[in-house]
Amino acid sequence: MALDFVDLLPRAKIQNLVILCHGYGADKHNLMPVASQMAEAIPGTAFVSPDGLFPCEQGEGRQWFSLFSTERQDILKGLKVAHAHFNVFFRQQRDRFSLSENNIVLLGFSQGVMLSLYTALRQAKTLAGVVGYSGCFVDENTLEGKISTRPPVLLIHGEQDSVISPEQFRRSGGALRARGCPVEMCLYASLGHNIDSRGLKKGAEFLQKCLGLLPKMS
Repeated sequence: MALDFVDLLPRAKIQNLVILCHGYGADKHNLMPVASQMAEAIPGTAFVSPDGLFPCEQGEGRQWFSLFSTERQDILKGLKVAHAHFNVFFRQQRDRFSLSENNIVLLGFSQGVMLSLYTALRQAKTLAGVVGYSGCFVDENTLEGKISTRPPVLLIHGEQDSVISPEQFRRSGGALRARGCPVEMCLYASLGHNIDSRGLKKGAEFLQKCLGLLPKMS
């Protein structure tokens, strides 16, 4: 299944790639404002945002997998299917720009965080990093045998998030650390299931660091 996408390309030579994974009920355009606001801080970086696999089962937009059931095993089944298609897209974009994995970051929101983490930990070569907004890591009892790389991860969350709780955020960070991933965690007051200016600034700084770029933002 070919994924439709939009992109934001720099005028300079492309040296890095950020693939954006939107949340449940959104679409390929949803995270492009994030790309636009981060682009200046990360020169030479292409931003690519694909549509989720399926029309959303609850209203408009797209989804990577169903959330009619929130049981862990059902989500893992959905992630496995989504990963099979998304990983093909990942490789196509990697080859499109002739980049290596250490110049690629996955950035997700909510459901897109689940897919980004699921995908990043299963690559043959380590990605530059993963940025997750308002999402979580879907733990798997037998995951140790399936992890092939441990990229640096930034998790950003709101104390007022009523969709994915701060407790899920904390458990996600702990589970990733227990499996050897270097994890930074930011929990912001007065923030719900959303991305704000604090998260954008922190995300840009993390990208600068893991992509080896000099700071461009104060």
